[in-house]
Amino acid sequence: MPLSANWKELLAEWAAFRGWTYQAEGNQAVFNFSDGPGGRGLNMSIAASSDWLAFRMTDDRYLDEKDLPVAVAAANLWNGNYHLPNAIVIVPEDGGQAYIDGRFIADICVDYDFDRFTSLANAFFQFSLDMFDYFSDKDAL
Repeated sequence: MPLSANWKELLAEWAAFRGWTYQAEGNQAVFNFSDGPGGRGLNMSIAASSDWLAFRMTDDRYLDEKDLPVAVAAANLWNGNYHLPNAIVIVPEDGGQAYIDGRFIADICVDYDFDRFTSLANAFFQFSLDMFDYFSDKDAL
């Protein structure tokens, strides 16, 4: 069955398997981890349309204005070398603090069972953690 037809059920099963809770609203699920790996806070969202599934993660570190050039360079380097997730430096228009965002979009017009969905979601989660560790270790972001 295409993931677009059953992604919410697979998501609920994956979250239960991991022991995680989330908030669902429409076609989006939001996970907030106040004490994620490494003791940092994490926010992950998973949203869907009829054609794609979008994964997004941020951590609880914000960027000072002086850090923006390094952050943009680090994100470009990450994207050129690793590709997953796509690192984006977000600078809110409302004057809020800038941050790094990891994103990945998957085609969901193919068949997914629990094992395949779990592999996809776990890979995004781990690669995002690796990305945030990379920025912290290499660039002190």
